[in-house]
Amino acid sequence: MFKLKNLQTKNEVDFFERLKCVFPGYYIGTQVAMSAIIETDNFRERPQFNTYYLDYVICDKKGEKPLMIIELDDKTHYYSEKRKTQDKRKNGIIQSTGIPFIRYKAQISYDITGIANNTIPYLNGTKTPPTSASDELTRRATTLSIVVTLAFSNIPTTNLSSNSELQTIVTPLFSAIIDIA
Repeated sequence: MFKLKNLQTKNEVDFFERLKCVFPGYYIGTQVAMSAIIETDNFRERPQFNTYYLDYVICDKKGEKPLMIIELDDKTHYYSEKRKTQDKRKNGIIQSTGIPFIRYKAQISYDITGIANNTIPYLNGTKTPPTSASDELTRRATTLSIVVTLAFSNIPTTNLSSNSELQTIVTPLFSAIIDIA
């Protein structure tokens, strides 16, 4: 038996509404089949390639030319090994085309100014997206290193009298690490 389901989750709809504010007049495609905007001559890749969908494709005002791809990643993108592998493959395909590509971590709500600051520079060429997944990993590792260094430089190791004091200091650190990773 078949039944309809929503095209987007409530969170994806919320993000889409913000994108419409950031890109007024642009065509914004949702849940676009990758094969609709990217083609390959590699017959071995086609079966897997044809199963990928893109959360948002920002196009010119007529909807003809893709200008940017945006993926909105919920928690399944971070904890599922299968999903991580798919994302890595998808990232490689998209980045090989040269189109600006951004991944956003799903949140409870989205700031229009933040979205604009993180997307518009890619469209007008003043900011270049990472060229590979390793660039993104390097950026995250550097940020993580700074967070850990700052956190541990502020721990008064001689004054810790209980595990609860240590936990009070370490718990926010682990939260920050999870957010970065």
